[in-house]
Amino acid sequence: MADATRQPEVKKAKHAGGRPLKYKTPEALQKAVDAYFEETGPKSVFGLAISLDMEARSLIEYQERDQFFPIITRAKDRIKRYYDEVVGQGGKAGHFGDRMITRMGCPCIEKSEVDIPGFDLVLGRKDARHSGK
Repeated sequence: MADATRQPEVKKAKHAGGRPLKYKTPEALQKAVDAYFEETGPKSVFGLAISLDMEARSLIEYQERDQFFPIITRAKDRIKRYYDEVVGQGGKAGHFGDRMITRMGCPCIEKSEVDIPGFDLVLGRKDARHSGK
């Protein structure tokens, strides 16, 4: 016979997946982004991520959400404009600035290609086209 005083077991609802959002509303994220741009010093996607207390990959994840997309996109555009101005005025960004501008789409992934005659770095073997044969 079942114990009448025993309560049915209630399962805790699991989180839908991933870590809970640090910024739950677009307004909260916008306030933090605005604070970053009020700071002095060079601007970068990595600097923005650090200021928001998250990894650069998290910025991309926020940008993939409809409610946060315009905020992160505008922030990246502001960073691009910053580097356009620094590089365009003969600033110190130079090669670094050019690379940062090209990496704005995904700041946490960079692919480098090096052309060394006679060696194919992608395949890691000699390339017959440059071997002189």
